[in-house]
Amino acid sequence: MFSKTWRSFLLVAGETVLLITAVVISSVVIAGERAWELLLDNTAFLRVSLIVITCQLSLHYADLYDLRTIATRSDLARRLVRAIGVTSIILGLTYWLFPLVVVEDGVFLLTAFLATVLVMAWRALFDAVTSRLSPRERLLLVGTSPATILLARELFERRQELGVDIVGF
Repeated sequence: MFSKTWRSFLLVAGETVLLITAVVISSVVIAGERAWELLLDNTAFLRVSLIVITCQLSLHYADLYDLRTIATRSDLARRLVRAIGVTSIILGLTYWLFPLVVVEDGVFLLTAFLATVLVMAWRALFDAVTSRLSPRERLLLVGTSPATILLARELFERRQELGVDIVGF
């Protein structure tokens, strides 16, 4: 489940930019001077897009965009590594079937490492910034039933991306 808020959009857009950056940095490190030829040819956009889209779909199916299911940073890291692993398998099969879509040998391995580090850093920064960002919606909960307490706990602890401040019961 993907909530359609500006915060969710910012999260996905930021990760997309970071994944593209990881591919470009990896290409430059692995291919050296030849990297710009690889990144500026007619098929470079498709090759980079293949990596980024596959990774984004893997992140989505690992429930990394359903922020209420991520309990801890270790849970985030575990899901992220699993998503990168699935991306590796999918791209490995794709590269085996269609060798012309390979950016350069070894680029994805470095990209996977950089993507893991960059996405973890981005998520930490995103959590820190969005938890303090305005506008926040003020919410007054009526009653103190167990369901109300559960809702308050959900909104306060696990749904920071919604931008809700509970002002009282």
